[in-house]
Amino acid sequence: MRETIGHCVLWMERFVSLVHLLLTEGAAAYERPNADAVNADEREAMGSDDREGLLRRMAVAREAIIAEYATATAPRLSEPLGDDTIGETIHRWTAHLERHALDFAETLPELRYDPLLLDWALSANLKNADEAARQAKFIEDVRAYLASLPDEEDDDEDEDENEAE
Repeated sequence: MRETIGHCVLWMERFVSLVHLLLTEGAAAYERPNADAVNADEREAMGSDDREGLLRRMAVAREAIIAEYATATAPRLSEPLGDDTIGETIHRWTAHLERHALDFAETLPELRYDPLLLDWALSANLKNADEAARQAKFIEDVRAYLASLPDEEDDDEDEDENEAE
C-alpha cells in the first residue's frame, strides 16, 4: 500500500508543476513527461517516508493543485494540447488518481467508509472494464454497509426515551 500511496503522491507533486506550466504558459511550453521514467523513480522519490509522511505530502500536493486550479481561465482550458484541450488533459490526469481510490478502500480498512474516500471512489468515471467491475463490487459493499447501520430515527427515539427516564 505504501507504494500505491507513494505513486499517487509522486504524480500529485508532479501535477502541481505541470498544471502550473500549462495554466500560465500554455500548451507550447508543455513537454510530456516520460511516465515510465517517473514511475521508475518512485522508490527514490518516496524516500524514507512512512505511510503517514506520504499522506502528509499528499495533503500538501492536493492543496497546491487546488490553488493552481483556482487560476484556470476558460480560454486557457480550451487551448488545444495534442488531441485534447488543456482542460481535458488536466481532467484525465485527475481521473488517473481516481483509479487508485479503490486501492485505498480495499486495503486500508480504517479509510474504507471515509466520506471523502467514498466520494472519490464512487464518483470515479472508470472506463476500464476490470476497474468498473471492482467499483461495482465496492458499491454493493458500501450499500450493504450503509443498510447495516442503525436508522438515525431509531437513535433519536432511543435518546428521547433515555431523556424521559
